[in-house]
Amino acid sequence: MNRATPKRVYRVGLVGCGAIGDESQDALQSVPGWIPFPYSHAPALAAHDQTQLVAVADPNTERLIQFCDRWEVVSRFSSIEEMLESEKLDIVVVASPTWHHAEAFIKAAEANVLGVYLEKPLARSLRDADSMISAATKNGTAAVVNYFRSFDPSYRRARDLIAEGVIGEITGAVVVWGEGVSQGGCHLFDLLRMMLGSPVDWVFADLDNDPTLKDPGGSFILSLVNNIKVTVHMPWELNAPVQLEVIGKTGMIKLTHYERTITQFKVINERSVPIIAPFFARDCTRSGMLVALDELIAQIEHGISPSSGLREGRAALEITGALIESGKQHKPIPLPFQDLDMKIESWL
Repeated sequence: MNRATPKRVYRVGLVGCGAIGDESQDALQSVPGWIPFPYSHAPALAAHDQTQLVAVADPNTERLIQFCDRWEVVSRFSSIEEMLESEKLDIVVVASPTWHHAEAFIKAAEANVLGVYLEKPLARSLRDADSMISAATKNGTAAVVNYFRSFDPSYRRARDLIAEGVIGEITGAVVVWGEGVSQGGCHLFDLLRMMLGSPVDWVFADLDNDPTLKDPGGSFILSLVNNIKVTVHMPWELNAPVQLEVIGKTGMIKLTHYERTITQFKVINERSVPIIAPFFARDCTRSGMLVALDELIAQIEHGISPSSGLREGRAALEITGALIESGKQHKPIPLPFQDLDMKIESWL
């Protein structure tokens, strides 16, 4: 009788036990909308059948103790250096602030961990991103970036419908978004790449006119290489749900926190009538954070590139930098963006 080979369980160390590492999903338990759980790293690692959280590092002692007590982690450290020196880890999750990402990733890669699961934005500058890519190449380190919407099966189903032509040739996209051009925008930029399959050619931004904002919002245009224009409205004072509409010549796909619908036109009594219907059942999805872990493990075991890895993370960061520069100069900025040393701040 043939028996399936048992799946390997990977020893995981987590850096940074703040909200996204720990309790960000707690407040969402009773919030309506499309929020597939698990929604933060500790519960995702607990839910996945091939990961075991065995060590945590955070310089905040009180937060570290609370986290480890909650998730029953014995090995706790004040720094990633201590953790890597003391523990034999297969995977490191970097959930620390953005300024720490490049340093933490490179240290993990040099310690010969098999893979790293990174929070977004990828880094503070394109030069830092390039250093991370070099370290991964040199050490053979697998990596995914937590653009959880790009890993969400419902968004991927929308991508497949678009590719199948069910709404015709794409003419554009209209987006309502939030959380700043860096922190929230990077999610959007990677999602658009995944769904529309084209890099960005140039950008134009009218950013929030508030010098106190570390990570401004605003309104802007992304022009894709395939000539699709994406208009985005995401000022910080906006109070509206996230919404993405992809518009084709024969229909539209709409994705929000509350609905996943496809609009197609049908001729009824000689009139073209829009017919709106859901295209993805709510209970059929799987958390994007679990899918990201699936893809990280597939990269470790089989060399399969993930949907959103280091180069995709760099591409999103590059768009962010170009938008910030466009806001400063009040003119379109072409890509590739040339300023490798611009400090691209996020609010985390």
